[in-house]
Amino acid sequence: MNPRRVPWLALALLRRFGGRYSESLEGDMHEELAAGRSTFWCWQQVARTMMVYASTSVRQRLVSFAAAALFFAAALWSIAPATAPVMDWARGFESLRLLVQLGWLAGVPFLLGGLAGSARRHRVGAILLGAGLAYMTPITTPFDSAVCDLCVGPGSAVIPGAVRWLTPFGSALLAGLGAWIATRISRTHQESLA
Repeated sequence: MNPRRVPWLALALLRRFGGRYSESLEGDMHEELAAGRSTFWCWQQVARTMMVYASTSVRQRLVSFAAAALFFAAALWSIAPATAPVMDWARGFESLRLLVQLGWLAGVPFLLGGLAGSARRHRVGAILLGAGLAYMTPITTPFDSAVCDLCVGPGSAVIPGAVRWLTPFGSALLAGLGAWIATRISRTHQESLA
């Protein structure tokens, strides 16, 4: 009698989605098939494993997203009031005004993203979405005004709608870039220690 084997696709899916338990699950499936279980039973186990993996992954990303959104909201709430004084200070140095303004507007989300990305459990995608959500709140109005200073000129009274949408988008991308760089640096550092 030819013993039944675990289907190769089931093994591939199990190895991909089984995490640290994939080897023991694979061994259990081989034993159970040898004991008389059907291949349908194998597929049930693989489906169950994939559902656990998916639910855990979604839950981790939601937690990371919520933590990133709260982090960015709190950080922006404390940093945004300093934007107007920095922009006023930059106007005093006409030759450096543009450089200071761009440095502030690009540096703040980039550094905040790097800080969030240095936390080991946060994922870059969740940080990017959390930053995007935080930058869409009224907290960031000073940043919108500073972007208007760059686009329209100092002292503009009305913030164009495009600025209101492009500022959060650009800031979220810069935060995501900062988080990505921080995770790469952290990973390289950990690999060099190992």
